Amino acid sequence: MPDTLLADDKPGANRAWQMLDPRRSLRIWVTAVVTASALCFTGLTVWMAGICSRRQLEQQIGPNLEALAFQVVDKLDRVMSERSREIESAIGQVPLRVPAAPVDERRRALDAIRDASPEFAWIGLANPAGTVIFATQHQFEGTQVETQRWFRNARNRPYAGDVHEEPGLASGTAPPGGPPPLFVDLATPVMSAAGQFLGVLGARVSWAFAREVQLSVVNETMAQHDRVGLTLYSVNGDVLLDSGVSGWNEPPAAPGLPDLHKPRGFILEHTPDGSAYVTGFAHSRGYRNFGGLGWLAVVRQPIAVALAPAADLQRVLLRTGLAVTAAAALLAWILTARLTRQLRSVAASARRIGDGDILAVLPRPPGRGDLPDMCASLGEMVQTLRLRQEQLEAENLRQAARLHAQEKFPKP
Repeated sequence: MPDTLLADDKPGANRAWQMLDPRRSLRIWVTAVVTASALCFTGLTVWMAGICSRRQLEQQIGPNLEALAFQVVDKLDRVMSERSREIESAIGQVPLRVPAAPVDERRRALDAIRDASPEFAWIGLANPAGTVIFATQHQFEGTQVETQRWFRNARNRPYAGDVHEEPGLASGTAPPGGPPPLFVDLATPVMSAAGQFLGVLGARVSWAFAREVQLSVVNETMAQHDRVGLTLYSVNGDVLLDSGVSGWNEPPAAPGLPDLHKPRGFILEHTPDGSAYVTGFAHSRGYRNFGGLGWLAVVRQPIAVALAPAADLQRVLLRTGLAVTAAAALLAWILTARLTRQLRSVAASARRIGDGDILAVLPRPPGRGDLPDMCASLGEMVQTLRLRQEQLEAENLRQAARLHAQEKFPKP
């Protein structure tokens, strides 16, 4: 208990310092305890709120990013499945299955397919020897393709090749200074009604459609405002597509996934450059007749951005807690001032009584409580001591009178 409760400040001491010393000032002591308690409670609340809100946000944002990644690969697979189905359906047309059909008629059949699906950059038919005998817009006609993968792999069954460049098709279509256009190969064998191998129908699908798919899922507003970045990787880890507004100059490498066989999910990713992301991912699994090419779609959002609401909540709680702490400290200061005044009054009266002031009485604060009860008990004790002192003094006077009388009138 601070010394102020029992005695005044020591003579000669610096009163200003004593008023600020919690060891000597009940007012400072109580205010300091209230302030420290409020600050500890505020700090604990902010810390717990940050942990809980971060966990909740991670559980909400992770699945959302996972869903975006799945939408991307699902749409890509569906588009490729549709284009593959169109190529496989084209071989059922009579002009393509009849070698004697006029070349112009056969070429028009391919042009009709290309016009119906703008994703096709080129469609052509190569004979069994590997020579392109006709194609859309006469491109690559007469070219030997027997060594190209799409021709070799599609002699017996439909084939889908991964994204690649094609200098011949890229000529005149690439923007100045930009990356060269990319294409995906589709091919299927062409058989006559009698089962004779007539050649391979090949097509190159412009990879530009992937950018349209990306924008339909992760649009520019989302990418710029929420810093959500989409990157598509090949099965070998090559970057096939990047949203380009994700906060990096070069997209990070494909994340190391704890379970490579898990088709989709989300992780907390730390890249070698020190960045941290909430990352959703999904593997391409194909769709219907399109078996898929093992693409990996990754949607990232920086943890600092993803968890910004948690940081905002912590700041609000901190400001509120500091305001409540200041109010509590002020209230403790004001309420304790009344108590310390009453205690000083009691201490001053006690000193006067101790110095012999028989008229001094202990003050009794109004109401009921610990301090009024204490003052009442002390007052009763002082009054009892006074009565005993008066009785003792009266008895001493009587004893003195008897002794005086005996000395003045001794017995014979």
